[in-house]
Amino acid sequence: MLGTIINAGAVVVGSFLGLGGLKKISLETRRTVTSAMGLAVAMMGIGMTIRSADILVALFSLVAGGVIGECLRIESRLESIARGLGTRFSAGRSEFSRGLVTATLIYCSGSMAILGAIEDGLGGRPGILYTKAILDGVTSAILSSTMGIGVMFSAVPVLLYQGSISLLAHHAQRLLSDAAIVEMSNTGGILLLGIGLNMIGATKIAVGNMLPAIPIAAAVALLRSRM
Repeated sequence: MLGTIINAGAVVVGSFLGLGGLKKISLETRRTVTSAMGLAVAMMGIGMTIRSADILVALFSLVAGGVIGECLRIESRLESIARGLGTRFSAGRSEFSRGLVTATLIYCSGSMAILGAIEDGLGGRPGILYTKAILDGVTSAILSSTMGIGVMFSAVPVLLYQGSISLLAHHAQRLLSDAAIVEMSNTGGILLLGIGLNMIGATKIAVGNMLPAIPIAAAVALLRSRM
């Protein structure tokens, strides 16, 4: 859970900077930082992918997972929940609640949080969450300068949400073969590449709808090992 702890800590530090009178970061600066991080995320995805034992496993998993995700409308459901909660807490609520909910939705509703928590739980170097920590820290500085201390307390749901996923992945690791973990990492790397391309505005891939590809990749690898 080291990656999640550092991620939550970055939210707190960024919020302190924002509350301490940090000037509002310009939109141009924010776009530049996001693009730079997007390039780094894309390169991380490529690095994870080249470790694959069989690219066909990832291809099958992504296609099957994408179909399942589209049928379940995972991404649109996440967006609907975020919009609904944002609307509910933006009117008639305290500034603390608005900051807390807004920041929590930003930090927890993306695919990067899930992929990073899984990587962290499987025992690998939590590079995804390290990168996310930088992004969330900068965002916290911006949000807290306008929404107040509620943004800082979003570190708690981040810790609980990503930590729970990491713990589940850690316990599931005992049931997974080395090949299954490699294929999960490979498939996750391709999804991470998609996130990076989205961040720099090169395309708009519904990465959330492809998340079922990760457990499918593990299942395929386990089945192949028993054949």
